[in-house]
Amino acid sequence: MLKISLDTLRYYNEIQLFNPDYINPSNNYRFYSEEQVNDLLYIIDLKECGFNLDEIKTIINLSDKTEMKKIFEKKKTDLLDQRKKINLSIDKIETSIKNII
Repeated sequence: MLKISLDTLRYYNEIQLFNPDYINPSNNYRFYSEEQVNDLLYIIDLKECGFNLDEIKTIINLSDKTEMKKIFEKKKTDLLDQRKKINLSIDKIETSIKNII
């Protein structure tokens, strides 16, 4: 449904990031509640924003909004720094392209 591999779900369970609602003991099938879909979507969003799994685990377990805001602000700063570096690289490549012609 969310295009998450079984290996990924098993790994998330192994590291206690995202656990199934129920595991059938006879066949080890994992079952997830409808409510858990939103949790998994949040994890996917955080990964797409560049957070690693340890950071995501920290965010999910935080109840302190101030601390959570600090983590998000730091990631934003890191991403802005990356964007500056990428823009500089693009500028250098464009200059190299112009010099080739």
